[in-house]
Amino acid sequence: EAAAILATIGTDAAARLAATGATLRHDIAALVSEADALQTATGGARNDIDTLLTDVPNFWCNMWNSVYICVLAALGVMVSSSLAGYAFSFLEFRGRARMYSIVVGMMLFPSLLNAIPTVLVMVVLDWTNQARAVWVPATASAFGVFLVRQYLTASMPRSLLEAARVDGASEFKIFRSIVLPLARPVLATLGLLTFVTVWNNYSGVLAILRDPETHIVVQAMNNPKLSSTAQNLGIALATLPALFLFGLSAAQ
Repeated sequence: EAAAILATIGTDAAARLAATGATLRHDIAALVSEADALQTATGGARNDIDTLLTDVPNFWCNMWNSVYICVLAALGVMVSSSLAGYAFSFLEFRGRARMYSIVVGMMLFPSLLNAIPTVLVMVVLDWTNQARAVWVPATASAFGVFLVRQYLTASMPRSLLEAARVDGASEFKIFRSIVLPLARPVLATLGLLTFVTVWNNYSGVLAILRDPETHIVVQAMNNPKLSSTAQNLGIALATLPALFLFGLSAAQ
């Protein structure tokens, strides 16, 4: 009986070892197959990047130009719009209503209407093929002034500002310590809208940024000589900064 029990145990152990070995061989084969697929995909992605950089040698420079211009434009429009919005909302000065009517009236004209005058001004200033020729005009936004002014008027109690003035706070201190913290949501929205608008501003930079090294990424991707592989990969990479900024602003 003992010998029969030992034989049964040995048979069960051998069967279990065989099953374990088969499972291990299957898992190893699956890992090898996934590694081969990953290596193939990595190699394909590397080939696609090589194709993109061959067709667009200045691609990373164009990406940096877009990020640099859009960030400066967004920061500039947030500063100028917040200052102008605060002035139109809470400061009393001669001609305020008339000036604000002019700002609102400027929103009626399409942005392309300013394309030719902007190009002429940049030529006179000798700013062609320079990033400031794009981001400096973008810092003046009638829509930004209107948006910030409406937000401040609706959400900022005048009694709070009057109390700060009674306590001896200057207008700049009121703006910096009270208005700016409360205006963070509208400024973040305005900055995001400006970033995306300038990022996609293909027609507005055609006559200003002529050198391929100064192009923004939208210009580089609109080259009809690009292969479909390079164009698709370039467009996919060009969406990453905007997606990152959108996620960052949504988290705030």
